[in-house]
Amino acid sequence: MFSSIKLVIVGDGELLEELVRQAIQLNLADRVVFTGKRLDVPNWLYNAKLFVLPSRSEGQSFALLEAMAAGVPIVASSASSIPDVVVHEKEGIIFEKDNVLDLTQKLIWALMHMNEMNILAANAKEKAGQFSREAMLRQTLQLLGITFHNEPDPRP
Repeated sequence: MFSSIKLVIVGDGELLEELVRQAIQLNLADRVVFTGKRLDVPNWLYNAKLFVLPSRSEGQSFALLEAMAAGVPIVASSASSIPDVVVHEKEGIIFEKDNVLDLTQKLIWALMHMNEMNILAANAKEKAGQFSREAMLRQTLQLLGITFHNEPDPRP
């Protein structure tokens, strides 16, 4: 059903070697791309059909925010603050962390309903603006009681 799909894993975490071994053992080496650490992640995101964040625990995920800003449909775990950033069925699909069956079911649904996923991605992209540098600076200054004026850059 999903024979044309490739999995791209960006990064070089502690599980990389194990994942490479599993891809080979499962005869999936030709369908899984391991990029290692990259500085051009936005380019990969803009070409992605789906972003999956299967974290068991997560701080403020910059990868998640980058995917939102790139307008990539998101499937993410319910770990930590992820559901506060991506609201289930509004900006993406959330699965129960550590639940492989739930992840599998949500991935299949997402892949079979890309039109709906693209609508959620558009919502996420709009929401990502709340996390821009300017928005974060404005919110921080507001908390400190300092007025923020967005003046044009005087440099030519």
